[in-house]
Amino acid sequence: MQLQVKSVENYLTGLYGKAKVTGISELGGMPVEVEEGIKGFGYGKPYLIDFEAGGKKMSVVLSSMRVQKGFGHDHFSDRAQILIWQNSVFNNLPGHVKSLDVGYFTQKGELFSAGKADEYFILMEKIEGKEYFLDLERIKKEGKLTSLDIERTEALSTYLAEIHGNR
Repeated sequence: MQLQVKSVENYLTGLYGKAKVTGISELGGMPVEVEEGIKGFGYGKPYLIDFEAGGKKMSVVLSSMRVQKGFGHDHFSDRAQILIWQNSVFNNLPGHVKSLDVGYFTQKGELFSAGKADEYFILMEKIEGKEYFLDLERIKKEGKLTSLDIERTEALSTYLAEIHGNR
């Protein structure tokens, strides 16, 4: 992914008010040409971002996690969990670097804050029917199965075998 300076500025503006990026460099490394954006961002390299906002010069470090097969970082949700946890814990650890925010990237390379999140939600399409757990609650209460319950169990088993059989 190539991180665009304009995307970083838009993100920082959401946190600090009107922001202008004045410099970007790999943490402890060489400066990057601001106009070009950051090629290869998203592979675990932390970047120092210098910017101005509200008449003040500021610096922050933007870092993501590298995909590491077999280390619990395989899926983006694994990495999100770690970063969300770090955001909630770092500010409570004595002497630890403070977390200013946690956010996410879109496929277009935009940055959005998720730092004020307390809980997460999902928005899904609506389909006809009722939730399966209601059948399970009924079975638990009545202690018996209907032929429809058996058909639904077989359909669910087939579905689960299909989605877990292709890795």
